[in-house]
Amino acid sequence: MKRYLLTVACVAAAILMCVAAINSLIDPWALWGTHRYPGLSVLKPSIGNHEREFEHNLAVIKAWDAIILGTSRSDRGLDPQHPAFRGLRTANLAIDGQPPEESFNLFDVTTRRGARKAVIGLDFVAANVVLRTPPDSMNVPRPASWSRLISMNVLRASFETIIENRRHPVSDPCNSDKAWREDGFRCASSIKENLRADARNSFLLHLNSLYRPKPSREFSFANPTRDPMKAIRALLERAHERGVDLRLLISPSHAWQWEAIYYSKLWDQWEEWKRRIVELNRDTAEASGSPPFPIWDFSGYNSITTEKFPPAGDSTTPVFGYWETSHYTKAVGDMVLDRIFGTRFSSTPVPADFGVSLDVTNLESHLTTIREQRRLWLRDHKEEAEELEKLAREAH
Repeated sequence: MKRYLLTVACVAAAILMCVAAINSLIDPWALWGTHRYPGLSVLKPSIGNHEREFEHNLAVIKAWDAIILGTSRSDRGLDPQHPAFRGLRTANLAIDGQPPEESFNLFDVTTRRGARKAVIGLDFVAANVVLRTPPDSMNVPRPASWSRLISMNVLRASFETIIENRRHPVSDPCNSDKAWREDGFRCASSIKENLRADARNSFLLHLNSLYRPKPSREFSFANPTRDPMKAIRALLERAHERGVDLRLLISPSHAWQWEAIYYSKLWDQWEEWKRRIVELNRDTAEASGSPPFPIWDFSGYNSITTEKFPPAGDSTTPVFGYWETSHYTKAVGDMVLDRIFGTRFSSTPVPADFGVSLDVTNLESHLTTIREQRRLWLRDHKEEAEELEKLAREAH
């Protein structure tokens, strides 16, 4: 009996060792920093379902010099390899639906370990406490558990990773339609041919579910248990305390996104959100005796955000800036980083109307300008405006 039990134990141990070896080699969720092998593990298709664990782990397994935070808009648009970060170990730690509390936790843990440069994309969709946040988004980032090495779920993901890489052998993860680099940047190589349908769906998703979530259809900046603005204040205070070169930006989503805000009857709240951010920036700067951090607003109706979507099914018309209404491309992200850091990396010169530096002295005039820009856009883009009005009317 003892020999039998010993044999069983040895076999079980051998199996677990094989599972651990496969999971460590393939590293399907990019948790252990294993080298990526072309045709075997360059692409990590399973990260999409485990992105938060991947990004939280990434924040703590290395000491970063610079970080990028925000929602999926920053995740897909802001490249850590931009020249503004040259010579710096830079990670894109932006995550789909990242609430301000999660941004603070990631900022806190990385700046405690030495990060002294940060870019944070601010998005109105994350300001509504009625919108449910993922439960694990409030966790303090920690390294992934080594028990993952013997997980059957990870083993299944390892085999899926191998199959995907055999089908699409590439040496660069960005030479695919959806992938994550080792530095956390979610890159992609091509715009889908159903871009207009994706844009319409994105408009309706934000209109029906994100800006005013079901079932209450309410919007609120705070409730008895959450106040995202307190997290932003804490982040600004921590940045002043630790001497971080912090740049804040309001994302350059497409003009259709601002129409979704309008038809959600949240335009006033959108403007108020900007006022609160600018005032927080002023107040925390005054309290610390330091200058306010730069805040750049790329929203509104400018020469980038008003790019026309091609007709449905058109896969030949070149598209520069957008995956749909919400997410901007790396090309636009490069222009954003050029503007806020004063670099000249983008292959396209940054238009003069793209990006406005905000403070308490120019905020109100800037909000008035956006309202006027919208009036002119509605006048000059009647077909698009009518399409969106019809979608909004049918949605309600």
